[in-house]
Amino acid sequence: MSKVTSIRNDRVRLDFDRARSFGVRSLISVKSGVNFLSGRTPRLWRIRVKNKRHEFVTIDNSVSSSKSCEIERDSHGNPVSLHFSWHRIPIGEESDALDVRVSINVDDELTRWRINVENRSSEWGVWNIQFPILSGLIVESCNAIAYPWKVGRLCRNILSNMPLKMVYPSYTSTMQYSLFLKRDECLYLAAHDPSAAYKHFTYEKDGENELTYYLTNYPEDAGLPKTGYAMPYDAVITILAGDWITGSKFYRRWALEQYWCRKGPIWKREDMSEWLKNIVVWFSRAVSPLGKYIEREHTPVNIQKIVDLAKYLGVPVGYHWYGWESKPYDTGYPEYFPPKPEFKPGVEELHKAGIHVMPYINARLWDIDTDSWWQKRAEAWCAKAPFKLIGELRDYYLSAGWWRERTDLTKYMEHWRARFAVMCPYTEFWQEKIATICDRLVGEYDVDGVYLDQISSWYPVLCFDPTHGHPIGGGHYWVDGYRRLIEKAYRRIRKRKHHAFLTSEDNAEPYIDLVGLLTWSPLMPDMIPMFQMVYSGWCITFGRSFPSNDEATVILTIAQQLLWGTQLGWFDPDAISLRSPEAEYLKEAASAFKTAKKFILFGEMLRPPMLKGDNPTLKIGEIETPAVLCSCWRAPDNTVGLIFTNIDTSPHEIVYQIDIRNYGSPNQKRIVLSRLYKPPRKRLAVYDSPQVTKTIKMEGRSIQVLEISQSSI
Repeated sequence: MSKVTSIRNDRVRLDFDRARSFGVRSLISVKSGVNFLSGRTPRLWRIRVKNKRHEFVTIDNSVSSSKSCEIERDSHGNPVSLHFSWHRIPIGEESDALDVRVSINVDDELTRWRINVENRSSEWGVWNIQFPILSGLIVESCNAIAYPWKVGRLCRNILSNMPLKMVYPSYTSTMQYSLFLKRDECLYLAAHDPSAAYKHFTYEKDGENELTYYLTNYPEDAGLPKTGYAMPYDAVITILAGDWITGSKFYRRWALEQYWCRKGPIWKREDMSEWLKNIVVWFSRAVSPLGKYIEREHTPVNIQKIVDLAKYLGVPVGYHWYGWESKPYDTGYPEYFPPKPEFKPGVEELHKAGIHVMPYINARLWDIDTDSWWQKRAEAWCAKAPFKLIGELRDYYLSAGWWRERTDLTKYMEHWRARFAVMCPYTEFWQEKIATICDRLVGEYDVDGVYLDQISSWYPVLCFDPTHGHPIGGGHYWVDGYRRLIEKAYRRIRKRKHHAFLTSEDNAEPYIDLVGLLTWSPLMPDMIPMFQMVYSGWCITFGRSFPSNDEATVILTIAQQLLWGTQLGWFDPDAISLRSPEAEYLKEAASAFKTAKKFILFGEMLRPPMLKGDNPTLKIGEIETPAVLCSCWRAPDNTVGLIFTNIDTSPHEIVYQIDIRNYGSPNQKRIVLSRLYKPPRKRLAVYDSPQVTKTIKMEGRSIQVLEISQSSI
């Protein structure tokens, strides 16, 4: 009798070890024959259960129980589904507490994994489920992991960067996939969860040169007796021929079908603020090379400097106003009024110059030392954990403190400059509170938008307060609650101003249709535009952090924003000199951004062409980068755009080749290559072939925008 049960499709073959409780022994590429797993310690699932005394027991697929395997086959006799079952699993003194069933289904491309836990225990409830588990993931020196930390990062030195824990939805996991890159293939590991439920993705060391990957699921009504788990979505595993761009485009196919994309691409959306679409450059004093904001918050905003910069740039500008409230930053939330006396006149002056104003508020926290905390009895509406488990649950932010009270439930706390309770967004109380603040800012102070800090960035917490109306523990109520909060705020502010807008921090995917997304990472090694490869054309991103005034660092950061389709800036106006090289490059980038809007704002980011020729590698801080950089886009009108920039001070001549057929365009027409930037528009060449090969000279610190279109004549 075979020791393995196997299933395969056109991409991957899976072997499950029958002798070791159906653990995953092999994960083999059909194309290359490469096995991604060592098979040393095959695993499949791990379940943690809790009783009323807050005691825990962990069991896994090796548990002593009756086991069985069912195989479903197609008309040709090929397996299309595997079902592994564990019957009458004992826990404590209960000999028949759980049944577990795992199903793996295959189609031509994917393997889809689900687990079902039936719980009959009168004492124990399921707390969390790690499934699927892939152990023995072989790591070689050339391997890397692409993962959705903020807009995306590439982890090259894998073993020295473990563990890698991604909490979804948050800045640590803005999307539900990661890619293990091995030679010219990538292992696609994803959750295709249309509800955006809370979950963790984890890579951790498993022996000397191996990893374990697992997905942690959190059930609704976690820990209550008889609570089981029926996985409501597919964990998806496959192997793709290609790199992180290939994997990202594969995820895009699924992602654009989800509810956060139902309103359509932004070029079609009449509900999205035209003001937000048109802004090219943002200014803010939140992050600055001049020092920490808390050291400068009492210095008045230099309105005239912002106005002068906007005139110099000649493009639509927004000001993200931190410190408009009277209390020190990161204290007193949500008590914002009355603001500083200069706030309303400052808004008026900026409006006279055509500059849009967006103040900061926090949409997640309440300072427990404010009078309103007690007056409004706000503690009833904050997120809570079982008192004895607060340490267990709050690993979502290890560096923050927490406040314990002698009650069955205790509030989640974060310590910034003050002691903050984390509010539960599912409650109408908190939704109404934030919507009222937004309404007052737009209605009374005439701002154009409001920034709602932390919503699309910070980790959800598992709330156990049964009075809030949501299932306790896991589920998707955190996202549901925030979406209702945002929608309620929109209904209020749009009665005041039709084009008023809302934005938030970072870029968690289930909010992309509702808010502009502040992608405020500083320049750092191995950043990659995974998010843009997936969601370009369907959301608006803006801003990066500029904590350094190093000229080359600033210019490379601006270049990345332009190439990746992110509205420029988040510049401290006090830190920019109009006569500086950085300001000159920013002016160029802003003009190019406005010219290339149909590509980099409304279009889809595509794989860029390889650049050859004179293109030296520059060392900028910790970053090594080619001097000449390029991105490629397809606009809604099916033209292809190429954005080139040379961040070096010296000129360089490069050669690129592009085959228009690789970008979904037909090849029966002639190809026209035109330069859009710098104006005026100029036709450069006409090709009878779908292949375009061109030599281009890039002057120092220059930008060019090219368009590839088709002509029937």
